[in-house]
Amino acid sequence: SDLKLVVELLEEVAEDNPDVLKTPPPSVRFISFGDSGLNLELRVWSTTLTNRKAMLISSLNFSIYEKFAEHGIEIPFPHRVVIVGGGFGGLNAAQELDGDQRLDITLVDRRNYHLFQPLLYQVATGALAPGEIAQPLRSILRKHRNLTVLLGEAIAIDAEKREIELSGGGPIPYDTLIVPTGARRTCFGDADWAPSAT
Repeated sequence: SDLKLVVELLEEVAEDNPDVLKTPPPSVRFISFGDSGLNLELRVWSTTLTNRKAMLISSLNFSIYEKFAEHGIEIPFPHRVVIVGGGFGGLNAAQELDGDQRLDITLVDRRNYHLFQPLLYQVATGALAPGEIAQPLRSILRKHRNLTVLLGEAIAIDAEKREIELSGGGPIPYDTLIVPTGARRTCFGDADWAPSAT
């Protein structure tokens, strides 16, 4: 967005509000660079709503929203990506999306570790200790700044509300949902093997 236009619109909103004083004049400060936008602060003075600050803030926010919409200025919100499962697919998706600051990524798994299944036979034969093929998800993804790892089991997906429900917690909203929950074993056409398969 055009920063100069945004500043002008914020000042206009403040000047048009009857509860904002003309002197000292409203001012806009450039506070910092955000993850996906610029953080600005509108400073105003008022004597009429000093005890009801929340009402003035609400009034200004409504006006800012309308003014921005009128001029085609979008307020950036991070795109929420939820990944269900911390297996190979989930880890790969999380690592591929890393670094895109427009994204807010949440990885949900019912276990707090990633199990490297191709080496399970080595654990079964005693060649490796169980800890050598299982690593905590938070440890693997610790350098990913825009990623949160949650311990929980997804039990339902509400596609209409764009939320997943966890067995032990409230819903998690998403804009994009990735569900790489694993693979099924195959017995290569021999059903008698199924009871012995792990």
